[in-house]
Amino acid sequence: MSSLRIGFIGAGRMASALAGGIVRAELAAAADVVAADPSADARSRLEADVPVRTAADNREVLKSADVVFIAVKPQHVAAALQPIRDAWEARHLIVSIAAGVTLETLVELAGGAPRYVRVMPNTPCLIGQGASGYCLGPGADATDGAQANA
Repeated sequence: MSSLRIGFIGAGRMASALAGGIVRAELAAAADVVAADPSADARSRLEADVPVRTAADNREVLKSADVVFIAVKPQHVAAALQPIRDAWEARHLIVSIAAGVTLETLVELAGGAPRYVRVMPNTPCLIGQGASGYCLGPGADATDGAQANA
């Protein structure tokens, strides 16, 4: 089992599918996965699907995770990222699955995050049968790409 610590900003269907896949593939232990969402219902659904930790505050994800998935609807990315602009550390890798949100926009909204990867999963990922394309962004290297590819 990897010692990778994974976080999700957003706890909806794609976060649930990805978190479940990560835990089943033993890329991270369930105890090393945390997801934040302002909706108590979304957090409860995720906890019922995958035994991961949840929080209401996105800063909890940044405290606990090395790889942080941006798993909110595109129209909510700014509201999710702007309050945590000052909380990124050198260890953080942002992996965005927000459709239509460019790397340039992510950098602008997240501010101090050191590394970015943009991933476009498709809907079959919801049942563990999908494919994803990814693009390395500012600061990301081959190791980050390998993590995104896993």
